[in-house]
Amino acid sequence: MQNFIISRSRRVKQLIQISFDSLVLTLAYVGCFILDNGSMAEAGSKIHLVVLLIALPVCLFVFYSLGLYRSLVRYMSADSLSRTTSVFFISAVVFWMVSASIDDSFEWTHLVIFTLLSCALGLGGRFIARSFLRSSSHLNRSNVIVYGAKDLGRELLTAIKQGNELIPIAVIDDDPELSGALIGGVRVYSPHELQKLVLKNRVSTILVATSEVTRESKKRLSNLLKSNDIQIKQIPAISDILSGRATITQFQSVKIEDLLGRKPVPPIEELMHTNTSGKSILVTGAGGSIGSEICRQLTEVKPARLILLDHSEYGLYQIESQILTKVEELDLDTEIVSIIANVCDEKALLEILTKNSVETVFHAAAYKHVPLLEANVYASIKNNVFGTKSLVKASIESGVSSLTMISSDKAVRPTNVMGASKRFAELVCQAYAKTQKTTTISMVRFGNVLGSSGSVIPLFQRQISKGGPLTITHRDMTRYFMTIPEASQLVIQASSMATDGEVFLLDMGAPVLILDLAKSMIRLSGYQPYFAKENNGNSNTRSDQIEINFSKLRPGEKLYEELLLEDTAMSTSHPRIKKAAEQSVEFDTLNSYLKEMESSIENGNVTETRKLLSRLPLNYLPSH
Repeated sequence: MQNFIISRSRRVKQLIQISFDSLVLTLAYVGCFILDNGSMAEAGSKIHLVVLLIALPVCLFVFYSLGLYRSLVRYMSADSLSRTTSVFFISAVVFWMVSASIDDSFEWTHLVIFTLLSCALGLGGRFIARSFLRSSSHLNRSNVIVYGAKDLGRELLTAIKQGNELIPIAVIDDDPELSGALIGGVRVYSPHELQKLVLKNRVSTILVATSEVTRESKKRLSNLLKSNDIQIKQIPAISDILSGRATITQFQSVKIEDLLGRKPVPPIEELMHTNTSGKSILVTGAGGSIGSEICRQLTEVKPARLILLDHSEYGLYQIESQILTKVEELDLDTEIVSIIANVCDEKALLEILTKNSVETVFHAAAYKHVPLLEANVYASIKNNVFGTKSLVKASIESGVSSLTMISSDKAVRPTNVMGASKRFAELVCQAYAKTQKTTTISMVRFGNVLGSSGSVIPLFQRQISKGGPLTITHRDMTRYFMTIPEASQLVIQASSMATDGEVFLLDMGAPVLILDLAKSMIRLSGYQPYFAKENNGNSNTRSDQIEINFSKLRPGEKLYEELLLEDTAMSTSHPRIKKAAEQSVEFDTLNSYLKEMESSIENGNVTETRKLLSRLPLNYLPSH
């Protein structure tokens, strides 16, 4: 019956409504006399039949003219119900006027009873019909929770109730004063009750309708993703809704970085400008993930000249195009110089630094892909160690004021060649920092950044787009994560605090279990994680599932990363930047290490080169 009615044409449905209202008005007219006089005798007289035959078509015409039959009963809102009430009041007036012009038997008591009966029958019938028609899809509707009780949340609730796909069972808001209130008949709860509500009501989706989610609530949402089959989606920005580019029900998936529980700290403007504004700056590795973002951040502080250096033509072209566009948009006088060069070419570096009167250097050029460098030991050492040495020597000779090297958490107790080469590069910077006062040299050490070329995030995104499976090397693997813009801003600020060979550490927050990250990304993409081995080896996944597979640790890979050898980090003027008292070597000792390494590479014996890395004070312990 439900499907039969719903599938009828719009004209048939309007005829059904007109017939229903005809019956309602007839019953109300007859009923007002019966209830007033206690007898059907007067109600059945010919004069009342004449009144009914005249007034009824007039009322129906008025109803049609006022648009009563344009509303879909299934989706009737409060506005529609209010309009319905108004037209039944008008119908009472019509009946009174027609009766008054014929026999004046329609008294004020009849008018009141007629109005009450017609409204009760008309509205009641529509409520019953709406419930009946909506119940056809009720079993397929999903329970959802709306996060945000302000204007956007209320708009979203209204939109959900007008549809037939979702059931809003609760509203969550961080404002304690709203807890317990009712919005559109839906109760507002504290974020602390979120987990209980999800489990109790089998909630499938949380719809975030606010940009003001606290850090604690983000952690709570992140934990829900890890432990429940639930999706978290966000409505578009209010500017997009107002401009018409999006509607309030065009949900967007919450970004994974939004659930890491990190609240970015605004940069300290003085630290952002000290080594950069009005200066000539060189960025090596400008085409890479970190290097390119450092260039974008530097553009904001208006340097006099920005030199982009990379050995990759394509990477350099990409960042140059972006920076030139930004300079034009901001109407800056910054000169942009793009140079294809290798950081191992000391002579070329010296010429570049001198010709452009470089005052500040950010050294982001490095090979960093762990498994790849395990198979390319010489390339790793030449680029990461000797490339750093060439740049440091050229910077000192050309009179550069400040040089900051981008290091890695893999330099701490390294188990791979990449980490060992970065720690060796740190020793180079520390030794040269002690031998002269021309150039202030520092290092900034941090972990993974979201979206970088070597990050697991893009890999997971590609695997999800192909339908899986997601491959994780170990169930217990953890990593630190931060966004590329935040890391780049902190690098620039750390360079301003440097005085003499410091190793700065960026506060990465709590380490993230890669398995939890994979589950969250799968759920944020609208799928459910699936483990074949936990289902008796059955790998036949459903269309809404993406499989997670475990392989094994790759060559040189660690289960977890560290930022410090010992817990000796000291605070700085920035809450997210700490300073480490790391062990260093004397300049003469460093030179002897470099000569040994050069000789080993020239001999072409990879095994001996690895053994030499183990003998040097790098705390290098190969995982294999």
